[in-house]
Amino acid sequence: MPDSEPAGCRHRLPLAATALAACLMIIGGACTGSSTHHTAARPTVPVPHINHPPAVPRLDTQFWKKMWRTVPGSSAHSCVSVGKRTTVRSGEFIVGDFAAYIQTWDGTLENSKLAYTPLYPPDYAPGHAGDIPLPIITAQRLDGASGQISPATLNPAWAQNGMFFYASGTVLPERGRWRLTAQLGQNSGCFELTL
Repeated sequence: MPDSEPAGCRHRLPLAATALAACLMIIGGACTGSSTHHTAARPTVPVPHINHPPAVPRLDTQFWKKMWRTVPGSSAHSCVSVGKRTTVRSGEFIVGDFAAYIQTWDGTLENSKLAYTPLYPPDYAPGHAGDIPLPIITAQRLDGASGQISPATLNPAWAQNGMFFYASGTVLPERGRWRLTAQLGQNSGCFELTL
């Protein structure tokens, strides 16, 4: 029985079938890949195990983890611009309320409150909260000639959710651009703000 297909078309069908199969494999692969939800790995947040005073509730670990994952700033050891943000992270410190600090600043202790929260709070023996080491806070004017100053008066404190932080009066002597640095053991942070 003679072929009804013209001689020039005999090789086109296998090529077309191969191309079609390749397209279907690509489309099928793309479709199966697109139905999979890819999520970025969430950074591990260490949960501190410190001794709380008897009247302080245990740390709300979910809040702690969320805070360290979501507060704006950087986990890197670099200076972070505060801008108009309330709370900012740099390295292993979260500091705030910068917005209120900048708005109400008048050079007095009463209107110079910032809270410094270290990622790795120091532990202490039960009943010895007065022995908790304090961070070293330094400030330097960025838009003028001045040396470093130590502007902070610090006290250990606990929030109602059991979170440990340092309450401070961070008294900067004048308006301008400033760099605040905080250091406590393996915790360090650097914040730049304009008063």
